[in-house]
Amino acid sequence: MKTWMRAWLVLAVAAAIIVTLSAGVVAGPPAAALGPGSGQNMTLMKAEVDKPKAAPGEEVRFLLQIKSTGTRELDGPRVIYDAPAGISIISATSTRGKNIDVWEKRADVDVVNLMYGDSVDITIVARIKSDVPVGTAIVSNFQISSASVGAVQASLGVLVVAPGATAAAGSPLPKAGGGIFLLLLGIVLAVTALGLRGVRSRRAA
Repeated sequence: MKTWMRAWLVLAVAAAIIVTLSAGVVAGPPAAALGPGSGQNMTLMKAEVDKPKAAPGEEVRFLLQIKSTGTRELDGPRVIYDAPAGISIISATSTRGKNIDVWEKRADVDVVNLMYGDSVDITIVARIKSDVPVGTAIVSNFQISSASVGAVQASLGVLVVAPGATAAAGSPLPKAGGGIFLLLLGIVLAVTALGLRGVRSRRAA
């Protein structure tokens, strides 16, 4: 085989290999585009009420703590509370509040944004209406949402009891002074009893 023919054969084989490798690279799937909410996440760290039992006319406080647990700034969160029958809303506050609207039956707290790793505490003060019958269980639902993450719901209950029922529950602890006095009195009586027993023994002897 002539030299020039060998050279053309080598070039043809090399070209075929390059075309094959290039085709393999082009055929690979394109990288998926990141959505606007990627890297965002939130976690409801706390949802509690300060009085699980309350009398008509008493105030209760609902506390929600929300944390941005993603790797990017969180859009929101926003908390909406539609008060159930038997409860009227007094106020709403937020440690990082931006837009807060309060009506008697609705509270709307929009934090607007929350940096990753940061948390926000939202407190809603409400009152049990005076005409709510004793024994009524009132359940409050809180909608917590983010435009990019979605929504979760927290439910907190309050049992309506008679005035003074929460204070009367359980036996009150004795005062410290009274307890010490009773202890000393018991010791004195015990010593006195032992002394009298010793005197009686001597007389009998």
